[in-house]
Amino acid sequence: MKKFMLKTLCVATAVAMCAVAFTGCGRKFSGDKLAIGGIGPVTGSAADYGTAVRNALELAIEEVNEDGGINGIQLELIFEDDEATGEKALNAYNVLKDAGMQLLIGTVTSGSGVAISEKAHEDNMFVLSPSGSDPDVIKYDNAFRVCLEDPAQGRLAAEYILENMPEVKKIGMLSCSGTDYSKGIASAFREVIATDSSVTLVEETFPSDTESNFTAQAHKFNSEDVDLIFLPIYYQAAAFFIREASRSAYPNLEGVTFIGGDGLDGIVKELGADSNLAEGVLLVTLFSATLQTEPTKSFVDSYVAKYGATPSQFAADAYDAVYIVRDALEYAVAEQGKDFDASTSASELCDILKGAMTEISFDGVTGEGITWTKDGVPTDRIRVVKIENGAYVDL
Repeated sequence: MKKFMLKTLCVATAVAMCAVAFTGCGRKFSGDKLAIGGIGPVTGSAADYGTAVRNALELAIEEVNEDGGINGIQLELIFEDDEATGEKALNAYNVLKDAGMQLLIGTVTSGSGVAISEKAHEDNMFVLSPSGSDPDVIKYDNAFRVCLEDPAQGRLAAEYILENMPEVKKIGMLSCSGTDYSKGIASAFREVIATDSSVTLVEETFPSDTESNFTAQAHKFNSEDVDLIFLPIYYQAAAFFIREASRSAYPNLEGVTFIGGDGLDGIVKELGADSNLAEGVLLVTLFSATLQTEPTKSFVDSYVAKYGATPSQFAADAYDAVYIVRDALEYAVAEQGKDFDASTSASELCDILKGAMTEISFDGVTGEGITWTKDGVPTDRIRVVKIENGAYVDL
């Protein structure tokens, strides 16, 4: 009797762990719904990104299902944690494929996206990455993205500074030599800034996004008396640098403007008790939760009501991704005479989506009139927001 009770308890515990984790444990798609896989970090240093994406996917899928699904077919999500590492992302992809995945909305981070790209291409699996911004994430014809690619972020940030901040004549740029994300943005930023001979670029780097000591870089920017510091890096390292730059040891950096790309989303939370140091930081992004226009307001209100937090750029990218898939499939059926159901193979579904993605024009929370090239690249669009009292304000 005791052995039976112990065995029952172990099984119940294992089932509960599967339900909480959303990963592994042999979970399979039901087979009677459109099987959507998701991959991203919900543990580890980039967990804020992956959690936001998972939440937004759940919200959008819930809304689409309540509205009748896609051509009457309900959607189902299984989300796998990759801890923002390529090896675990590839493992997650294989788990989802074995579970019956028909299309993938992922990955969240660029390194993971590059890691799965070969296998997804080999399988002819449709991939829509919400936020994988490295160009190699979509190097094959089965892959598309929602966010701006790294070079576009750098180019648009530089163009914004040159066009709107004529007083800036010396720019400091702090990039991470160990991440493709940072290198891609920095390279494009450097190229555009070089077109204006009146502006000087002072560059500093660091080797890994886990770096926490930025004394040398702050000293260099202080000694050069830069007007602005561009941060094409993730928010964790940016928080350490901003704390260092705020010290009285660097008087020339007092009041300096900081500007970065979507990787800075999360900087206020990361700074914690020092969140006042984020005051005035600018982000070149596609989304602002403070907008009171539709569809942004409804998305933000629904997200806050469901999760008790304000959605980030990463959440917005993922939310739009679900509706992009819906619009593409509905277009394929209505305008291209295609058909699909819950039993359609992943490869067949990929061919249908590839044919529709380059034909649709999408309006969502990350922009209006978004179209895609056959290379999976979306329309360039830009929004610059400023952090004021911990919130994003459109400029």
